[in-house]
Amino acid sequence: MKKITKISILLIVFLLLVFNDFAQNYQFQSLKNLYGGNVLTLDNVGTTTIYAGTSCGIYRSSDNGESWVKELNGVTVYKIKVYSEELVYAGTNQGLYARRANHWDKIAGFTDKPINDLDVLTSGIVFVSVQNEGLFKGNITDNVFTKVTTLGYASSEYLITCSGDSTVFVDRMMSTDGGETWEKMDNGWPEFRFLNVLAVNLSDSLIIAGTDNGVFRYDLATKTWIDLKLYQACLDMDIDDGGRIFLSSAGGVYRSTDRGDTWQQINLGLSSAFVQSVCILGNNVFAGTPYGVDVCPLDGTSWSSVNNGISEVPVYSLLPFDDQLLISSGRGVLLTDNDGELWKTTRRMDYGITFTDKVHKFLKASDGVIYAGTSTGLYFSGNGGSSWLIYSGYVGQQVYDFVFDKNGNLLKATADGVFKSTDNGMNWTKLNENTNLGTLTCIVTDNDNHIYVGSYSGIYESDDGGAKWNDISQDSLKDTYFNKLVYSGNRIYAATTKGVYTYDIFYKNWSKNDVGIGTQYVSDLIRTADGEFYAATYSGIYYSSDSGGVWQAIDMGDVSKKVNCIRFDMQGNLYFGTADNGVYTSKTSLTDVLEETTELEMPALSNFPNPFRHSTTITYTIPKAFGNSPVTLSIINMLGQKIKTLVDTYQNPGKYKVVFRPEGLVPGIYFYSLKVGMKKTLKKMVLTE
Repeated sequence: MKKITKISILLIVFLLLVFNDFAQNYQFQSLKNLYGGNVLTLDNVGTTTIYAGTSCGIYRSSDNGESWVKELNGVTVYKIKVYSEELVYAGTNQGLYARRANHWDKIAGFTDKPINDLDVLTSGIVFVSVQNEGLFKGNITDNVFTKVTTLGYASSEYLITCSGDSTVFVDRMMSTDGGETWEKMDNGWPEFRFLNVLAVNLSDSLIIAGTDNGVFRYDLATKTWIDLKLYQACLDMDIDDGGRIFLSSAGGVYRSTDRGDTWQQINLGLSSAFVQSVCILGNNVFAGTPYGVDVCPLDGTSWSSVNNGISEVPVYSLLPFDDQLLISSGRGVLLTDNDGELWKTTRRMDYGITFTDKVHKFLKASDGVIYAGTSTGLYFSGNGGSSWLIYSGYVGQQVYDFVFDKNGNLLKATADGVFKSTDNGMNWTKLNENTNLGTLTCIVTDNDNHIYVGSYSGIYESDDGGAKWNDISQDSLKDTYFNKLVYSGNRIYAATTKGVYTYDIFYKNWSKNDVGIGTQYVSDLIRTADGEFYAATYSGIYYSSDSGGVWQAIDMGDVSKKVNCIRFDMQGNLYFGTADNGVYTSKTSLTDVLEETTELEMPALSNFPNPFRHSTTITYTIPKAFGNSPVTLSIINMLGQKIKTLVDTYQNPGKYKVVFRPEGLVPGIYFYSLKVGMKKTLKKMVLTE
């Protein structure tokens, strides 16, 4: 037994060495112009330099936001506070950092816990709120911090605002002696309001508080809070020397020029109405949003993006097709046909808004229709992803994965269970009506149309079309999050948070197959047409040519290795989207490496003209593989109701045309459905007045 084990180990080492030659063939480049990031905090120094703290690090711009350079990577930055051009502090998820001599260093010996808030008096006294540990006070000269115990109460996180050389506010407490003694500011404070942000300009006697639903001004003479009657969830605030107040909120940016008595909403052009931070710099105000940085003149009303250089756009899923690339990202669902020289936004036609929903999966069916599973439902596009529709009655359902079975039926895995559609998504039937499977994250079928679904906590199988379900997780995969399922041969391959596992359908047992993969978290998994496997993980992309027996890391160079999703295009180029830094593609085609597909050739279907008024000609082609088959061509309304049947007969392979005249129909959107044998194709048509 020991001898066999030794031989196995030597074989694995040999295979790793052999695969190393393959790894050197990959080179990747970032697609251009996908700029933006989740900007949590902003602060400025002088009139041209501004810092942006993001969910992935710190950026600096020295040209009024025209371009950005990353200075600190790998931390989430909750607060940046500039003391001078030579000294800047940053509160992060890993402790307190300081920038001196153009270099960021962590303050050693203080804390490794998240910093909720911080600020600095002009006298050099630093106040820091450490999550669940308390309020600390230090000095810029030695960075030695001691806990403040004179507040009289404890909190998991304190809100800090400094003014001048000795005045500091902590929550609704004020100190005028550098934090030695404190005075309460509770008079007139509204019940059930939570303080989120405090902005101070004592030269104008301005103290403005933003809450979870409302804005208030503190009158220093009467020591009373006054309701300013702006009912917003406030997130940040800044006041310039002229007394102009800029407030960011969950509903955009507001400006006041009269001490907060009246407010003007200035949202035109904002990349997101959810604005997490604002900062005044020179003659402009900057806004940090989940999509990057926007800028607006102090007296202006419209915003423009200034993200050049900030490239922390997460990509959740992607679909390369024809000469285009479709992605779901932190900037919404975008489309490019020129390698990112220009990214086009896409539209949700049900509300007429930009499509920003997070897409868990894209799929292009063989009839050209593109599907997108999102947290608000399953959408489809008949124009290459430029615009999207969703069938009425299914908006709001979380769709994590979907697949066509061998009969052409559409199956989807959702937070509510497994659903099946026999008409390309217009109507659905729940398959696990009598079995609670939990939230389902992935789905696949085998050659016998058995259904396999993965969830947050295991995996299930049905061999009777979804009437009964068996838990096939076994003990080793209980409480395991399944990200992706792939069917190949007699096995189900699973990408999970615990590595890659293989289920032998015949013997009904699981085995772990991730030798060589450097992390347990496997986010995506694909099999190519020639039997090779590629796994996306948070430590890079791995390759296996022996059905997952041994994996070899692909040499990715200096690009981001936090990979969310991977796909091949029809030319063999590999695309992958990252969790923190956009999308990449291989510089050279990888010949004969195409993603495996189990889709049969579908009947072609189109109509012209479209839109139309009096009549339109519907053209369809039946492929040779279908032989003499039953054919049905129907017209369907937006409610999924069949309103007319144009063809219902047996037809041989070939091309057919049918003229449709919409007598008695009101203008609007309709669908025409072609069923050949067990395969169905659906297209949209628009009837005009």
